[in-house]
Amino acid sequence: MRLFPFSVLYIAPGIEVREDIDKELALEKLIGYSFKDKVLRNRAITRKAWVNDQGPGSEIAHPGLATLGDAVIGLVVVSYYYSLGYTPEQITNEMILRVSRENHTAIASKIGLKDCLKLGKCEGKSKEWDKGAALGESFEEVIGAVYLDDIKHGGNGIDVCNKVLKKVELI
Repeated sequence: MRLFPFSVLYIAPGIEVREDIDKELALEKLIGYSFKDKVLRNRAITRKAWVNDQGPGSEIAHPGLATLGDAVIGLVVVSYYYSLGYTPEQITNEMILRVSRENHTAIASKIGLKDCLKLGKCEGKSKEWDKGAALGESFEEVIGAVYLDDIKHGGNGIDVCNKVLKKVELI
């Protein structure tokens, strides 16, 4: 049941979707990447609390997606700044600045990722939730899923993650 079936939901600058539009499609529009594996896309935006709220038999597992996403972000950041001719010290400084749960939370908040996630009842009501590590973890899960989706379909994973991270202004 939708509380506001015809209201507009703000996703990011220049992107508005109606609440009745699928959150998964909103995610794709937000990050500028269309998943080929829709199950993987769904796993990336589904929080464990949402699964728990659904009751028995509704388990969606995504162990390791955040860890993978964090590692991919690190690799993309190093590659990007290396290609620009940064020194090892400068690259390390960019890594410290850009590859942290705190920064990932800030980026996810800035782009409106929370509105694309399937949150548990308590998560969705909390105004503090989008300031915490869970939002940054969700961002990392999305990047991990983008990487896996591209690999699964013949890409190298890194090029497409590079494009996504540029779109969300992480690099």
